[in-house]
Amino acid sequence: MGFFTPTSTSPIGQQPLPIGLQLKSPLDKHKGKQFILKDIIPGNFDYILSLQKHVEQSRHIRTAVDNIPKRHILVFPYLEQGLLHIDTAALSSLAKKVIIRNTLTNLANLYDKHIIHTDIKPTNIIIDSFKTAK
Repeated sequence: MGFFTPTSTSPIGQQPLPIGLQLKSPLDKHKGKQFILKDIIPGNFDYILSLQKHVEQSRHIRTAVDNIPKRHILVFPYLEQGLLHIDTAALSSLAKKVIIRNTLTNLANLYDKHIIHTDIKPTNIIIDSFKTAK
């Protein structure tokens, strides 16, 4: 049996929780990976879960890999860097354009599915190691 290594979000970004805190996962593919656990308002849990199903095939939108219904928690993969934590002055103009284009493409894809993202901010633009916005 694998384990989730949970992390949390804080005002300054995503921070791993203390070592040793693990959740049991029946999926061995999750073993050794870090995750973000996001508490969802109980009345919104089913709605948010249904939205996830509309975008789960997108390679540019971070979607939940699991959920804990009894606790109203969604489990997301942990990505190393948010836009807020990158030295944007050090990025080439091409990299900046790619990040902006990917972000706008992702928002357009959501809009095409009748989903409006209402919390657009640098901490919600996650950059993977290839500087691809998610």
